[in-house]
Amino acid sequence: MITQLGRDDRLIIALDNHDHMIKQLGHDDCLIFAISIHDHMITQLGHDDCLIIAINIHNHHDHMITQLGRDDRPIIALDNHDYMIKQLGHDDPLIIALDNQDHMIKQLGHDDRLNIALNIHDDLITQFEHDDRLIIALNIHDHLITQFEHDDRLNIALIFMII
Repeated sequence: MITQLGRDDRLIIALDNHDHMIKQLGHDDCLIFAISIHDHMITQLGHDDCLIIAINIHNHHDHMITQLGRDDRPIIALDNHDYMIKQLGHDDPLIIALDNQDHMIKQLGHDDRLNIALNIHDDLITQFEHDDRLIIALNIHDHLITQFEHDDRLNIALIFMII
């Protein structure tokens, strides 16, 4: 089940993939995601003018991930095999591509991994993946995002317009 509530110039999404509730609270002018894959709960609270994501995939080694953002930057906190990864990941665990201003990011993942392509400020992002993975393509500020997936996956396509 997917529910989506919008308030005051922001997009708020609460998602669940396998039988668990996710609670997600949004704050001023930010896009916030809280996602649970395979029977574990993730809570995530956002702050002003930032993109914030807290994600746990397949609950590798029973770790909860929480991540709090700060002004004017995208922040990601991820755990796949007993350690934290921020910004750019490595081959085996996670693959992450991030940019904060005026650049395009393309990011292609591999099997059994989390794949994210993010950009803040004025650029298009496309991200394609497959085979039992979580896939997210996000952009803030005036651009469309397209994302296509299928077969037992969580799929999101968003456009977020700040007026």
